[in-house]
Amino acid sequence: MVRINKVLLCGAKQIGKSAILEQLIYRHVTRDTVVYPTIEDTYECYVDTDRGVKELVRFYDLGGITSKNKEVPRHYFSVADAYVLVYGINSHESFIIMDSLKKDIDRNKEKKDAVIIVLGNKLDLVEERQVDYSQASLWAAKERVRLFEISVFDHQTLIEPFVYLSSRLNPPPQKSTFPQLSMGRSKIKD
Repeated sequence: MVRINKVLLCGAKQIGKSAILEQLIYRHVTRDTVVYPTIEDTYECYVDTDRGVKELVRFYDLGGITSKNKEVPRHYFSVADAYVLVYGINSHESFIIMDSLKKDIDRNKEKKDAVIIVLGNKLDLVEERQVDYSQASLWAAKERVRLFEISVFDHQTLIEPFVYLSSRLNPPPQKSTFPQLSMGRSKIKD
């Protein structure tokens, strides 16, 4: 039986959540790609770990959260093994929404060891930056989450966060503290 890791992807509207998954999985997002607002979608793919193993991950891509509705739909808390929170580095409002989502997740997640990573998307729009990297890093350190800045148009920036996520979801098995047992050869006499 294959274990499926369930990951919830959420953040403000129009910050590229669906485009991140489309680029990560299919590699077909360009600046000319038209991406329509997502209501809710599911993606399933194998993601590499840092041990060279591929793990099956099901991503639940939620529609964009607004400043009026800053909560994750409750039914996801019972299934999520991990959360990917996304904000746009060119939108301070999306950072505030992401912070509110993080608080909502902390209050309601059922799996206390659920992995949470944060993606600052739109690194290609650095000249429009509204969220300073040092500010976001301090926030991430305080919240004990891993922060990555990415651009959906640079596939390489997408790989590290998702390898990290998959590796945290599936850590290597712990070594046994029992001594190695071996079967000695016994001679059986008739």
